[in-house]
Amino acid sequence: MKAVKQLTGDDKPVLLLGNGIARAFEGDSWRKIIEKTIKEFQCEYSYEEIKELPSTFQITAATKNDVLSAMKILSNELCSLELSKEYYTFLCEYIVESPITDIISTNYTYEVEKAIKPSYSTSPQNQSRLKTKEGTKRENQMMLYRYNLLNEGEYEKRIWHIHGEACTAKTMVMSQYYYGYKISAIQDYLKANMSYYKACENRGEKPVVKSWIDLFLLRDIYIVGFGMDFSESDFWWLTCYKRLYFPHTKIYSFEPNLIYGDSKEIMANVYGIELKRKDEVVTNDEFKQFYKEVFREIKASV
Repeated sequence: MKAVKQLTGDDKPVLLLGNGIARAFEGDSWRKIIEKTIKEFQCEYSYEEIKELPSTFQITAATKNDVLSAMKILSNELCSLELSKEYYTFLCEYIVESPITDIISTNYTYEVEKAIKPSYSTSPQNQSRLKTKEGTKRENQMMLYRYNLLNEGEYEKRIWHIHGEACTAKTMVMSQYYYGYKISAIQDYLKANMSYYKACENRGEKPVVKSWIDLFLLRDIYIVGFGMDFSESDFWWLTCYKRLYFPHTKIYSFEPNLIYGDSKEIMANVYGIELKRKDEVVTNDEFKQFYKEVFREIKASV
């Protein structure tokens, strides 16, 4: 496997993608995963009984705390997913052709990769899977330095799967246990790199990007299709850190259907997240159009 030693630092914003877009076009959802898992693991609780739990606890309850086995089962299923023609067309027009190069994805699947290269292989040995450096066993499991490079034709994208990839089940972050493990790795990374950030700032230089953590803290972030659920503890921890130590960089989240005083709005205001289009009321069948409008707005602002 080849590795890229360095990535050039620049000021381009970063796109953070969640599962919301896939749900709008493909109709799949976390609920379906949990319901299927409950059946496969013969859990004594129904979805209705555990649905009020944070999502990271839902998977723990559904598997009777055997989350790793669920990750292995889901790994094969997620690798075999194919894009519908409508979803493929959307991805090509609005994400692949966008001016943003770096994409941070919380998805385990390969929608963007397959939109750029329909024959994209989900093998762990795929030559598009690169590292900026060889990390420790924990750093590699937590995907700190791993990204997928797609540079077909005129388009180049680096996709960072921060919650793991379907092709390697052990990297998939699902339960609270794995989120805690990831936050610990992030803290160690920042402890080792804060002095480097400061030295670059003092010299007027841009830090070399070694990890998606660098991108999250040092660049502006556009969030689309990621609901900022409070169970996403790594996101909220880093957002707090960004606000404290990198307040000159911004986060913009395109999140509709928020009302004044909503808990997400409160914490977004505390951490300096600018909520775009939050007052819009968007029903399930309107989300496709909503996301198209969002990406047009992002393209015009980058």
